[in-house]
Amino acid sequence: MRHNNYDGLLEQWKVQLMIRRARRLGFRPDEIDDALQELVLDVLAFRFEPGKSNGATEATALTAVIDKRLRTIRRAWRRYQKYVAALRRERGVDEGRDLWPEPAEDATAILILDVREAIAMLSAKERRLCRALLAGQTLADVARRTGCDWHVPARVLAHVRRQFQALGLEGWVA
Repeated sequence: MRHNNYDGLLEQWKVQLMIRRARRLGFRPDEIDDALQELVLDVLAFRFEPGKSNGATEATALTAVIDKRLRTIRRAWRRYQKYVAALRRERGVDEGRDLWPEPAEDATAILILDVREAIAMLSAKERRLCRALLAGQTLADVARRTGCDWHVPARVLAHVRRQFQALGLEGWVA
């Protein structure tokens, strides 16, 4: 399979190293191009400093960076697979059937239903915080009104963000 060689962006040996490491860590040929797109940013940001390398070569140090990122990608994929499996169990969907319903004519209506479902999954405390923020209050205002430190509503908001991101609705949480 032919992969992008990133001409002019990366040295060819670095691209080959990324491909070899992805294969070694079990990435299928159809997954390698996606992994390379994520790896390129890390490789471009990598700066080899011989004085801090304890005698390691640039290739050895770069291999460590690549392997760490590839393992992160693989972990994220496994978490996603577990999430999909849990949704299948929750919705009672067989493995042979599609988890997601057929797209409706009005995609906005589906999106609104997804957001409403996500909001319904929030705790009462999280919903109160969201309502207060929608009404124009700041986190500090909410904290003063509830008699707690400002970091408590900030933590609650971070949790709400993570919940929406897990459902693919990150655009709905500013």
